[in-house]
Amino acid sequence: LAKAGDGIQQELSVDVVRATATLAIPVSTILMSLVFWWVGHRKATVVVSYLPYPVVAGFLGSIGWAIFKGSFAVLSIDGGAVLVPTGLPKLAQEAPWQLFCAIGMAMASLVLRSCRMPPRLVAVLPMTVALVVFWLVVPFQQSSVEELRVGGWLFPEEGMQPFWTVWTAQTPSLVYWPLLLPDLSTFAGLGMVLMLSLTLRIAGIEGSTGMVMEVDEEVKWTGIASATAGLCGGVIGSPSPGLP
Repeated sequence: LAKAGDGIQQELSVDVVRATATLAIPVSTILMSLVFWWVGHRKATVVVSYLPYPVVAGFLGSIGWAIFKGSFAVLSIDGGAVLVPTGLPKLAQEAPWQLFCAIGMAMASLVLRSCRMPPRLVAVLPMTVALVVFWLVVPFQQSSVEELRVGGWLFPEEGMQPFWTVWTAQTPSLVYWPLLLPDLSTFAGLGMVLMLSLTLRIAGIEGSTGMVMEVDEEVKWTGIASATAGLCGGVIGSPSPGLP
């Protein structure tokens, strides 16, 4: 996408840049999925075991902090970023009940974890109870779905389109093919970051849940899932949750 954007500086028309970027999304996803599959198939994730523990802990901590901050943006009615902690008082004024419910569900998870409940139950039970209670209360409030969306309780409705639209909307005659080919250094660097992110998050899930996971199998199936997403016009199937 960055290369396609640079095409504007090369005096390419907006239609050419748009056509190139539209095709680059599924193509880049499929190429990266091949990297995931190859690494998992060749059991090359062993390289992560050579990383110092402080590096792993710092990486997981940074992702956790990014997720924590990003969760408040979801609560914001306008969807804007919320500064933590200075922006929390304003968020509490704009969406008090949403913030209260979110904190309540998070505290419930911590309480269940402190009671030594099974990790799988801790991950599912609070969310399931919250969903059931929410949709039981909604009829008594006599609020429409649209009012819930405007009030920040539900995500905005997106228009439904068949997954093959991304392919029928392609205009190969306008694609500037030299821009479509990924830069090798950028592609390799991005692949390394995504690979480290995925494998370290798997290690973090293992540590927090006590489950033993086959890292190579997880990476390989992430590649397969990403290839499927790319063929359906989507983006890579396992982005880093720490990205904005």
